Amino acid sequence: TIQEITARKIEEDRLRRQAQTDALTGLLNRDTILANLAMAMANTDGHPGPALLYVDLDRFKVVNDLLGHAAGDRLLVVVAQRLLAPTRDVGMVARLSGDEFVGFIDSAESDQQIRECAMRVLAQFNNPILLSDNHAANLTGSIGVSIFPDHAQTPSDLLKYADIAMYQAKNEGRNTVQYFNEEMDAKSRHRAQLLGALKMALLRDEFSLEFQPRMNLETSQIISVEALLRWNSKEMGKVGPDVFIPLAEESGQIIEIGEWVLKEAIATLSRWHELGLNHLSMSINVSAIQLQRAKLVQSISSLVEQYAVPEYCIELEITESMVLSQN
Repeated sequence: TIQEITARKIEEDRLRRQAQTDALTGLLNRDTILANLAMAMANTDGHPGPALLYVDLDRFKVVNDLLGHAAGDRLLVVVAQRLLAPTRDVGMVARLSGDEFVGFIDSAESDQQIRECAMRVLAQFNNPILLSDNHAANLTGSIGVSIFPDHAQTPSDLLKYADIAMYQAKNEGRNTVQYFNEEMDAKSRHRAQLLGALKMALLRDEFSLEFQPRMNLETSQIISVEALLRWNSKEMGKVGPDVFIPLAEESGQIIEIGEWVLKEAIATLSRWHELGLNHLSMSINVSAIQLQRAKLVQSISSLVEQYAVPEYCIELEITESMVLSQN
């Protein structure tokens, strides 16, 4: 019957939209934007090629951590609606995952057009986003740009390079726009190598502790030491803590590494006390992310009991990197 055909057509349309769009925001999803991008690449015919604007919210994680995921979802819905306006005349916008979006300029006629679109996107964050009667989010965005055919020949590569440029925008201070270049790609590959080596570092016994003494100037006696983590990678050689600590925090590996540091440091202090150096205390660096995710108090209590070290001999220092650079 006509009614059955109509109902089937409506259901088919619903399923098609469901397959093409993001369930939370209603924007296009990753697969759909990549398919549209492939068509735009194939149909340039001498016309300007497409450009991607990879948009990531700055410090979105803070909203989820402080206000919960429901508030985070409400924020993403509002952001999605705001991003539609600056891209409506030149292309489309999609949500990739989490707080990552991509603006797709179908035919990028000039660098000025791309930059103007990117600045219109950033301007969408100028006004606070109300999440409830008591809370409003003041966020910014970081944007990475890649252009066909200058930067890549395939949709997946164009997306990857825009992503790399977006991370460079974050490194440059956020709330800014960065275009992809080859130097960024080299840095990205090096970072991936470091992350791969870091995942194996504990298993390969590549970490060690160095101890920096602290002296009482009046008595010239060493009264405490600071435990400093060092990494000598079999693949990468010696890697500075200013490089690998932020990587460990971003990847979540800092939890396991931090547990090793606590155990090794407290065990070492225990051995020194057994040798008669009972006056020594030790300062141990702890990542802010360990405070958020790890059972830090329980771990320390267990270790000081296991190694018979007085709790007052242990001092914790919070590393600044994760506190200052929440993405």
